[in-house]
Amino acid sequence: MQNINISNLGCVIYTKSKTGIEAEWLFTSNGKLEKGTGIGKRISQNNFENEFEGDYEIIYIDSEGKSSPKIDLKITKQTDYFELIWSFQGEISEVGIGIEKDEKLIVSWKKI
Repeated sequence: MQNINISNLGCVIYTKSKTGIEAEWLFTSNGKLEKGTGIGKRISQNNFENEFEGDYEIIYIDSEGKSSPKIDLKITKQTDYFELIWSFQGEISEVGIGIEKDEKLIVSWKKI
């Protein structure tokens, strides 16, 4: 197997909840793998055709139990995929794309 430096790449799987979404995520940074969970509250009206689409306030928790600050997440449905934009204090911090499979949204993302 080749020794490849995979850094600044992330993967998250979102599932629907009664108030929004729940997350399970991975991120590589400087050769270290981080992982955790997250809880997102929907702040826009639900679009029942594309249930993941919308605006959320989300908090991520790492494997050591440390919480992120509240982050804004916008999920937009395109023709056959989703675009995601994460913002903190009005500044875009991450971008991603995803597909829906088996009632889950599977997303790859990167920091800006």
